[in-house]
Amino acid sequence: MENINDKAAFSGKVTASVTHELQNVLAIIKENAGLMEDILHMNRESLSISGDRLQKCIESIKKQTYRGVGLTSGLNQFAHTADHTLTQINLYDTVKKLIFLIQRIINQKGIDLLLLDCDQSPSIMTDPLFFQNLLFLCIECLAEASGPKTVIQVSILIPSSHHAGIKFECNTQDVESDCSIRQISLSSKWTEITKICNQISATAEIITEPFGIFLTCS
Repeated sequence: MENINDKAAFSGKVTASVTHELQNVLAIIKENAGLMEDILHMNRESLSISGDRLQKCIESIKKQTYRGVGLTSGLNQFAHTADHTLTQINLYDTVKKLIFLIQRIINQKGIDLLLLDCDQSPSIMTDPLFFQNLLFLCIECLAEASGPKTVIQVSILIPSSHHAGIKFECNTQDVESDCSIRQISLSSKWTEITKICNQISATAEIITEPFGIFLTCS
């Protein structure tokens, strides 16, 4: 176990360093895009090419720069989850940041992720790296057991009896819940989910109507 944490810490340290440098690169691109925009406004009439076309190019650069900053910032924060094996995390913030990072992986399966707002999200003490792996496995299980065009809705539940909860629900008409439950319960991912739950004092159960997974966090 200690060896796994050492590897995760090393990986996180290198990733955090690289994302910091990538943010510097994006900051330079963003600064130069702003400079190009200022020059365009000052010399619009004397330019031999369409000023509108240049403006669209600059706007595209700036849009992708902001997106890149968001991704590298999220990856940087994710890399630092290996710094602590036990710390307090906010459930909503943690789920939101993870969904932002894994959105492309899930979208490639034809699945959309939707996180419902939660104004008073609870916090829990846990291993942040293991916990985020648990969240990812729950989402992957449902993505594989449901068909394309499914929306997996994620909601944070207010603590009851000192336990907070996260519900993953599949909003689709194409899922046969009995078959899907059997598929998940027999999968290697569900075995891994159960294993992680035992390690961090959480529980996971497959639910029906709507089909999904309910995660209880101590």
